[in-house]
Amino acid sequence: MAKAVNVKAPALGRDEEVDATLFAGRKRPMSRAELMRALAPAFASWIKATCLWDDNAAIGDYRFGILATKVAPRVHVYVQFWSEPGEPVLWEVSSGHWNPPTDKWLAGERSQRIEAMGFEIGGQAENFHREVVVQTAAEATRIARSVVDIFYNCFDYRGLSPIEAHLAYESRGEPDLAYESFSPEDLIKILEACDFRITAMDGDADAPIIRAVRRDIETTITCVERVDDEHLYRHALLTADVEVPAEIAAAVTDAAVPLIDGAANVITLGTTLMFDGGVTVGWVVRRLEDWDAMMSSSQTTGGRPAGVKARKSSKRVH
Repeated sequence: MAKAVNVKAPALGRDEEVDATLFAGRKRPMSRAELMRALAPAFASWIKATCLWDDNAAIGDYRFGILATKVAPRVHVYVQFWSEPGEPVLWEVSSGHWNPPTDKWLAGERSQRIEAMGFEIGGQAENFHREVVVQTAAEATRIARSVVDIFYNCFDYRGLSPIEAHLAYESRGEPDLAYESFSPEDLIKILEACDFRITAMDGDADAPIIRAVRRDIETTITCVERVDDEHLYRHALLTADVEVPAEIAAAVTDAAVPLIDGAANVITLGTTLMFDGGVTVGWVVRRLEDWDAMMSSSQTTGGRPAGVKARKSSKRVH
């Protein structure tokens, strides 16, 4: 009797992977029916573990599973699956393109058999590939039986060598702390880490105001959308007064009411940082850098900031 090892695939969490021997092989050649009985349940288990997702899956999650064996000296062949939540599964069969002498061993009639099962050469690895829907255990079981047929009919596998499996669960996302609100003191730390110099703070509980300077530009940060009675705010309004050339000021004045009384060539630029829904500190830093770049651009196009000279800060957010 052929010996199976680790037939059932383990449940993996993000950033986990596992290697296992699914089938130890035997000394005499096996028929297709024998291979189907020995391999299909194990293949189905690993395909389910690769391709079926639950409600905990997140955007950017992916798994890939590989079933591989050696069918001749230096000839390694495999079937692999790439799966993302809610997407068709990419099902690939090795072509040997980058792995001589597997390329020659698979050429000709064996390649034709693979193509007859609906695969075509493509992708970066230039493997045989196709897309398939795997959303239920029944679909995984059906595909597992097709994988046995690929091993038997296309690879000429007869059960004489072990079958190894690899499964990995990864994500394009990176774990980080997310915040739906910040205190003014939190924002001051981030501003100072971005080389803003804090010049004033108004501690009004409903809409505290921070004034910060960088590149001679004074930015006013107004904290709004307070979280209940907490000292936390879901939005931050950034504004800065910029003196612009007369022709630009005239165009703005023609389109809207002057924003600053008594200074027709000064306009107020503004943007809103919204934290509700969850943002990282890095996101806030990038938005402040974008804001600073916009202010700097106003200088290079002829505008002059209505602010005071800034000095560098070496503080960083912790």
